[in-house]
Amino acid sequence: MAKAITYPLFIILMTAALGALAQSKGFRVERAVFSTQGYDEFSPAYYKEGLVFCSNLKNNTLINYQQQNKNLSSVFYTMAKDSVQWEPVKLWAEELTSHFNDGPVSFNREQNQVYFSRNNVLKVQAKNLADSSNNLGIYISEFKNGRWTTPQVFAHSDKRYNYFSPALSSDGKKLYFASDKPGGYGGTDLYYCEWNQQQWDEPVNLGPAVNTVLNEVFPFVDPSNKLFFASDGHGGLGKKDIFYTQQVNGQWIAPIHLDAEINSPHDDFGLICDSSFSSGYFSSNRLGSDDIFHFQVNPMTFERCDSMLINNYCYAFSDEQQATYNDTIPVDYVWDFGNGIIKKGVKVYYCFPGPGNYKVMLQIRDSLQTDSIMGQSSYEFTLEEIKQAYIEAPNAALTGQEITFSVDKNTIPGFISEDYLWNLGSGFTIRGPATSRIYTTQGTYKVQLGLLSKADSTGNRQKVCVFKKIQLFDDLQALATHTARTLDYWARYYPEIIKMEPAEITQQINTESTDERIILPAWYYLLEGLSDTQQAQLFQKLYPLSSWPLQLNGTSVDTTSQLILSKIVDVLKQNADIELYIAIHTTSKGFAGVNKTVSESWAETLKAYFEQTLFVSERIKYEGFGESRPLPNKEIATDSSVHQRIEFIFGNMLIR
Repeated sequence: MAKAITYPLFIILMTAALGALAQSKGFRVERAVFSTQGYDEFSPAYYKEGLVFCSNLKNNTLINYQQQNKNLSSVFYTMAKDSVQWEPVKLWAEELTSHFNDGPVSFNREQNQVYFSRNNVLKVQAKNLADSSNNLGIYISEFKNGRWTTPQVFAHSDKRYNYFSPALSSDGKKLYFASDKPGGYGGTDLYYCEWNQQQWDEPVNLGPAVNTVLNEVFPFVDPSNKLFFASDGHGGLGKKDIFYTQQVNGQWIAPIHLDAEINSPHDDFGLICDSSFSSGYFSSNRLGSDDIFHFQVNPMTFERCDSMLINNYCYAFSDEQQATYNDTIPVDYVWDFGNGIIKKGVKVYYCFPGPGNYKVMLQIRDSLQTDSIMGQSSYEFTLEEIKQAYIEAPNAALTGQEITFSVDKNTIPGFISEDYLWNLGSGFTIRGPATSRIYTTQGTYKVQLGLLSKADSTGNRQKVCVFKKIQLFDDLQALATHTARTLDYWARYYPEIIKMEPAEITQQINTESTDERIILPAWYYLLEGLSDTQQAQLFQKLYPLSSWPLQLNGTSVDTTSQLILSKIVDVLKQNADIELYIAIHTTSKGFAGVNKTVSESWAETLKAYFEQTLFVSERIKYEGFGESRPLPNKEIATDSSVHQRIEFIFGNMLIR
């Protein structure tokens, strides 16, 4: 008679709640007071306490030339007097001003180096004024001794084509620009060069995710490496619209169109913003001439924000009628999970690799006659992932280290995300598919992600919000003991491996002896971030010996203990990105000396062993804690030696 399989397998299809349709304005926009009606002002850049920008205002030079019935542009400067008034506009750097087009400009962080566009041929001759082949190039100047040096041409500019609108990243390591040079995807494409500490590498096209068959121009990169640009090839409200993109896992995401308050049916371009994208400036000809507009981001609110749920594909399986057999004849319960994975036991645990269709089979066999099947049953089922937005971020991390939060995926049926907002504690002020933060104080923090859908025909957008909590710890030992999973935890889900019992330890520790000898139970922690393959490899290598304590004899490691340590060495040699943190805890029982000093000396003993057996010992960090870190949830008993232990903590990117 077949027996039923019972297990706590609840396949619940959950869907994140969609917020009400909303048409609230995302930005407040007004024309800058220094913009004029009779001239063009465009492509602003932050400089000192004010702005520099391009304009065809008369610049008081002796000659003004016409190009397409407009004066050529120069670079001007102004700064705010107060929240309303601005200083009179003046020519920015006379020593860099030509009789042709100058600008846009981009400064380095210290603002003592400038990259800017200008026409390549500057000699004042009539033929140069009408020559359409007098292309734009990128030039570089430095501020020395109170003035800007003679501009030097950017190494990759080619006078046969246009290279213009440079934008330097805040760290100075990337220079973005627009160009119509051959080999692109359309009219003008966006490119970047990387600084290799000596020179700029060859230009790299941003690729088809960003560039189109039409024109992408006026790049600007903010401190979080979001790239804003204008395009007439990605669709939008008409002519050139402003978009932004960002690299996530090395790939440029599909450009995100900014709201209608910034974009219009006219040309909108040349956006700059502060580090949090709470305010900034952009250019538009929506009022007839090119003008500079100031914008502020309206605070975004979400009516509800749901906790991000964790997909659990690990289950316990048991036979509800096992007592029927146990009372009469010894039997074995053999579970077949497919792919050659067999587990035995009345109750077993198994982790499925993810969503999908699965079949589990149970055979009940006579223990004495293994080929005799007394009963069998099977069950087919489907596991689905929870329908929600997912935040990619660690569950726990260390203070003082940069933590990246990104949009992992969105599985909500029918909801197409167009924009993303993050709340890291001060409102939904951060825009983009990814952001980062360095926390300096230990504790639990909530990170919220808001998603906005594409607007429908009436301009309404749906909103979704999820949050995730992250724990911050001051050191790896605290992080591991509170959040990491032990080998015994994983033993429930991996194929069965027999744990070997430790050999008899005949040499007992004399509590009165000053001989430097100690036996420490070993604890093993696997931090999140290790791949499934790495976790499995660590488990297979270490679990069979995980009951064995380590014995340290003065300045050497006991022979039996070397067997355990050699397994660790094997894993580290086979996985160049696995790092190991060793924490040693000792109490006054078992040896003489100050606890912390003694535990540190044992750490040095282990360090010497690994340096002799492992070529890359810098991937291992050691620390002795004495008795300052008792085991969690255990009271200090009269025999405090229960807290003596050595902890092996495995993870990625541990050593800083």
